[in-house]
Amino acid sequence: MEDAFVYRIGRLLRAHALRGDLIVQRFRALAITPEDLKTRRVTGEAPVLLERDDWPTGRTTRINRVRWIDPTRAVVHLKGIDGREAAEAVQGAFVDLDPHRLPDGLTDEVDAVFGAVAIHDETEAELGEITDIRDNGAQAILQIGDEPGILVPWVEAFIVGVDEGDPKRVRIRPIPGLLEANEPGA
Repeated sequence: MEDAFVYRIGRLLRAHALRGDLIVQRFRALAITPEDLKTRRVTGEAPVLLERDDWPTGRTTRINRVRWIDPTRAVVHLKGIDGREAAEAVQGAFVDLDPHRLPDGLTDEVDAVFGAVAIHDETEAELGEITDIRDNGAQAILQIGDEPGILVPWVEAFIVGVDEGDPKRVRIRPIPGLLEANEPGA
């Protein structure tokens, strides 16, 4: 079951208040407006895996409440964490999601392409799998393939569209030099 939780979205920073809430820091800002943050909620319980270096194995739980502070930080309540002491025991853990079961209130449209296949829009050549999604402060950056991979900004100039299906495909329009800049020795 834990193999499904391969998409690391953030880290539990610290306990918040007395009822077991925690502050979660997302590694990438959500692409939504401040007004939307006020109404963005988890629908149902969202399964997550918590992992920390000092734990022998991860701990599967569910997020059952989210209140956003800003596009990168939220107050979350995890099932089974019912007091400040329990929250302090899990702080510092990484939060991993199953990319096939992304919770509405904790993710956005960019998260939905994690694991998709990137293809060149003109040649239809397969560029590789989207293995990570980063943030450079201005927009999301897709990593295609293993480190260092091909890095492509999630902007209209490069992203033509997303073809739903199995597998999901992200159509990319690279500018001259984009793919070559990511080759070893470039």
